[in-house]
Amino acid sequence: MKKYIWIFLVLVLIGGCMSPLNNDYARPVQTQVTALSTTGWIEDDATATWTYVSANADGNTFEMYRSGDVTETFTPGMRFRCKQGAGYLIFILHAVSAYDSGNDRTTLTFFGGTDFDLADAAITDVAYSTARFPLGFTVGEENWSVKITDTTVRSRVSPVSDTFYNLHSSHVINIPVGLWRVKFQCLVTISGGSIVAQLFVALSTSSSSASDLEFMDHIAVLGVAGVSFSASAFKELEVTTETPYYLIAKQESSSSTLLTIGPSVTDNEIPTVITAVSGYY
Repeated sequence: MKKYIWIFLVLVLIGGCMSPLNNDYARPVQTQVTALSTTGWIEDDATATWTYVSANADGNTFEMYRSGDVTETFTPGMRFRCKQGAGYLIFILHAVSAYDSGNDRTTLTFFGGTDFDLADAAITDVAYSTARFPLGFTVGEENWSVKITDTTVRSRVSPVSDTFYNLHSSHVINIPVGLWRVKFQCLVTISGGSIVAQLFVALSTSSSSASDLEFMDHIAVLGVAGVSFSASAFKELEVTTETPYYLIAKQESSSSTLLTIGPSVTDNEIPTVITAVSGYY
């Protein structure tokens, strides 16, 4: 009987020592988990330094240096916030470059969407998150996208058969580094005599040829004086260097006299829209 009493007392003592309430080593972990669960943010190492590097021409993508090797710590898709003044700036991490051991730093590429800009100034109070919507993160696909909209009809008179045209300089979208969900929609029209033709519309890295046959829409036209159709296509793109994508169109016919992209003249519907949404949103 005494043997079982001693075993019971030993188990009670061990259980008390292992309890988080009585274990000093468990308290910091418990505090960190509580902070993360309430805000979604983890403060970066206080000894780390952050330095502004550059911004792209459109002012929506930024590069920063972070001291040390963080290639195994940070990954595309993580959320970051920092300060350059009073309020927080929030970004989505889009790319992590190789560690620069000579300068002991890692280059990180961030997308600020439509709401956040980074200046060539001191960067403080940096925190990161693996949550999709940590506290303060702007919610809404439009906020984390690049978008081109044109409400004017663009045209090409006497288009050459089987020749792609970028009908206007506004029909191009610069897609920054990162993963993107890209789509376009537009109203395409050909007119002329009795037309037997095919119409093609594509989003391409070239302004005069289709670089990706999967990123194209098409319609066949048989024996009509003119036809319009709403063209659209969607594709996920991974961009390693910021790249312009052109909206291009062509017709294959010997009798069409006019090729247009743009809203209907009668009701001004279906504007030309090209949208790239961050694939990490």
